[in-house]
Amino acid sequence: MSVPTSVLQGLEQVGNQLPDIEAALKPLLDDPRSVRQIANDIPDPENRAKFHVTLAYALDSLFHMYLKHRGTDPARHAVTKDIERVKTYVSKIKTQSSAAKEAQKPRPKRDATVAQRFINHELASNRRKAQWGGSAAPGRRPQDGPAQAPAAYGSAADADARPAPEIEEDEQLQVYSGDEDVPDLNKK
Repeated sequence: MSVPTSVLQGLEQVGNQLPDIEAALKPLLDDPRSVRQIANDIPDPENRAKFHVTLAYALDSLFHMYLKHRGTDPARHAVTKDIERVKTYVSKIKTQSSAAKEAQKPRPKRDATVAQRFINHELASNRRKAQWGGSAAPGRRPQDGPAQAPAAYGSAADADARPAPEIEEDEQLQVYSGDEDVPDLNKK
């Protein structure tokens, strides 16, 4: 019975990657201290948790590969449940890390003068709405009837009672019908 080429290629890849795995684990394996002592020397709790999770995942993955190599189905072994458990810890650490980074971001400051300006603008808008009978804009619909000027602006009778401003002869407005040429206003 011959071994399929895909299996041989997979074994060759694992064999080529074993030196890299050994090189990555060498500092840990050569250290005379225990793993617990090494972890306790890591000052940051987040990095310490990452160290524990990385080590557990690496060992579980190596054991998973060992079971596959021996021909045992790793899905029926407890190592698969342990890998899933370690993955949940990885996600918890990522969540905590991102939450800590969000907490460190500078929060926008509240500017009291800007807030007061917004409030005053809204209050003035509400007053205009009340004066114009519910419409903030003077442009009204024809079915609303004639627009009533607010009391603060005076009535139409007051406007008729006021004298018209004096306009000198050369300041008089000229009305053009559009048929004649428009005069050049820059000439005197």
